[in-house]
Amino acid sequence: MSKKTHGIEDLIQFAMDVIRNSGEKALSYYGRGKPHIKFDENLVTEAELNLSKFFFRSAPFSFPGASCVQG
Repeated sequence: MSKKTHGIEDLIQFAMDVIRNSGEKALSYYGRGKPHIKFDENLVTEAELNLSKFFFRSAPFSFPGASCVQG
């Protein structure tokens, strides 16, 4: 069985897809936002937790065998 290798173009496309999809998901939580309203930057929101899970679940589908380090 041959192992598919990924080039930089594949990585760029993956990143762009994840960024676009994450943005769409974030809009479902935040809407267009109200820039004049400030919030506690130390607070981790439900949206951030779900977007992080989305990313770490997306990577293995595009890059099987690759490892992601969660902080």
